Amino acid sequence: LFTLPQSCSQPLLELQCKTFFQKCENVTIPISPSSSIQLSFPASPCKDSCDNVNFHCAQLLTIGGAQGIDCNMVGPTGAPIYPANYSIYLVPGLGSVQIQCVSSIVPVTPPFFSCEAWANSPIDCSPYVDPNIFITASVSQTDLVQMVAPQLAQLAFVPPSCSIPLTEYICKSAFSSCFELDNNTLPTTFYYGQPICQDGCQYITEQCAQVFSIQNQLPPSCTTLSQLFLGQLQNPTSVNTFEYSSTTFEVSCLNIPKN
Repeated sequence: LFTLPQSCSQPLLELQCKTFFQKCENVTIPISPSSSIQLSFPASPCKDSCDNVNFHCAQLLTIGGAQGIDCNMVGPTGAPIYPANYSIYLVPGLGSVQIQCVSSIVPVTPPFFSCEAWANSPIDCSPYVDPNIFITASVSQTDLVQMVAPQLAQLAFVPPSCSIPLTEYICKSAFSSCFELDNNTLPTTFYYGQPICQDGCQYITEQCAQVFSIQNQLPPSCTTLSQLFLGQLQNPTSVNTFEYSSTTFEVSCLNIPKN
């Protein structure tokens, strides 16, 4: 079984614990000049805890085509599940109560990316991986290998019509080609991993539909937004366009050859 690296598992565990075992806040509310009542309210985890999980686990989620957590989702009442500062609870006849959310104790690491020489592991990825790969500060190549190796091992029993393109998809998702974007006007060099095109992702879901069904696995989501580069598709139709330090860049996506 794959063990998540601490950089991902620690903020994920923190968010899960704070979500399912919410801190209890006791609030005294006056009901008359001479009396009051005490009510208890749950303190939700702050949005920074959710954002922290998405950042630290984003590169690992990308490998399986999974989606990150929607940190802007709302509950049945329309209130944020992960508030930025506080939650508001209505008390019938007595107004409302503001409860401060519980912020992350795991340091929120600012985005840091780099290019790194690929270590030639796992060997099954050799035909598909470039010498320089994209790496985030929170995930090492060892972490990526531990994530990818079990997935590749399962493909030994899968028909070539699925196993060949899926192997390429997994390898190129985990060890994406690294772009260094620098036009001499940027304060620092910006690094970007080349994404797989949406058409290539959809090809995988079609070729491997029966395999995913038999193994009771969800196929990759081809319309997911990137958790590393906000506002960008994880699998764009042709290019991802973004701005960095008032400079616009375009990075073309990479397709998966069709058999």
